Amino acid sequence: MDFQQVLTLAEHGDSGLQCIIGAYYNAGINVPKDDKKAFEWYLKSAKGGNSDGQCFLASCYEEGVSKDHNKAFEWFLKSAEGGDSFGQLNVGFYYGTGVGTFKDEKKAFEWHLKSAEGGNPKAQFNIAQYYRNDRSSQMIQNVL
Repeated sequence: MDFQQVLTLAEHGDSGLQCIIGAYYNAGINVPKDDKKAFEWYLKSAKGGNSDGQCFLASCYEEGVSKDHNKAFEWFLKSAEGGDSFGQLNVGFYYGTGVGTFKDEKKAFEWHLKSAEGGNPKAQFNIAQYYRNDRSSQMIQNVL
């Protein structure tokens, strides 16, 4: 499928392809690099329920076009609830640091664990760090 075909399907509401078009604009693949257009396509994808689009949109809020950690957390959470392990990892980070939401170590551990169980190596490392930290042992027992 060429770019024009992907674009046409994305314009007709395919949330997965909307995310891909966002990635094209984000990286400058087949189009000039344009962070604003990437954001717009990720937003369409995210609103269409695509968990990858939700993650990329959250990353835009975290690092890109208009920084807003509260919105980043909101979109990472939607992605995480949809089963995306990268979204789960980031929700764990946000709860662990209190950025964009309230700090909650138990929820941080729970989301890192979900992400780790989904195969995310960074989350698996984070879980190992929880086990290594004796202060976390009581919290881990409560979760497990």
